[in-house]
Amino acid sequence: MVDVLMLYFLFKSTWASLLPPLSSGGVQALNFYVNIYPASATPYELYKRTGFQLSSAYKTVRSLARRRFLSLDGRGYVATAKAALALYYASGDVYALRSLKKMWDIEVRDEALLAYLVVLGSALKKLGLDVTAAYICKPTSAAMYINEFIRGSYKSLHHVLGVPEEVLKESYETHVKILEGFMARCNRISVLLR
Repeated sequence: MVDVLMLYFLFKSTWASLLPPLSSGGVQALNFYVNIYPASATPYELYKRTGFQLSSAYKTVRSLARRRFLSLDGRGYVATAKAALALYYASGDVYALRSLKKMWDIEVRDEALLAYLVVLGSALKKLGLDVTAAYICKPTSAAMYINEFIRGSYKSLHHVLGVPEEVLKESYETHVKILEGFMARCNRISVLLR
């Protein structure tokens, strides 16, 4: 079992260059949208419920949507997985991490998801992508960035991405859970079909 504080430190250091800086208003707006997920809300509703100035609410929502933290959903905006990720990075609030599990529709331990995010961040860094350019709103898409670097077995990521072995062990549960639908099984052996 990996120490949660070590995982959080690795997460923060891995994602520091991958996430754009957020103002305190941006963090407040992300918190609002992540907390009401899967419901959507207009910038006017953000203004009414949080005390933002009306013009600031519209500017903040447009900025977050431009960076793909929010997506247009009918007449309002809804939080994306990137919003939960950015909120967790900015606040360290475990609720944001659990919201990401809800958005990705996976049931894993918090530590397993956090370790997985360390591996994902390392893969994105190696590819030269940041959170706005990467397509990680769907968990299977996020997993494909990691699969790009697997050489033989999942353990190879230790050498390819420089992720500590204990973090890889912790993250494996999440990776397999995400890719269950793409696995072929024969005699208790699972093989990823690529």
